[in-house]
Amino acid sequence: MALSRLRSGGRVINISSVASHNAYAAAPIYSMTKGAMDSLMRPLANVLGERGITVNAVAPGVTATDMTASWLNIEAKNQWGKQTALGRVALPEDIANVVASWPQRTAAG
Repeated sequence: MALSRLRSGGRVINISSVASHNAYAAAPIYSMTKGAMDSLMRPLANVLGERGITVNAVAPGVTATDMTASWLNIEAKNQWGKQTALGRVALPEDIANVVASWPQRTAAG
């Protein structure tokens, strides 16, 4: 099993989506897989926590990607941006930076 290959003290970080909580008719399979991943996170954390492995999900909201390019025009970006802490739609590098800078676990915690 892949879980046995994870090093103790490591981390699992999945990319979630608001689509796991809202029904999007245009992307039912995407929404379903994100919902399934979200459902897996808590029990996985319980299993891996004994080995000091943290399990988290990042749910960035609307992100400018190839998947959103067909509908995320300037007007949509402005609308979605008003609903975010950043004041703009996320970029893939925003998410990558969050994941890459995830705090390192220390012996104390």
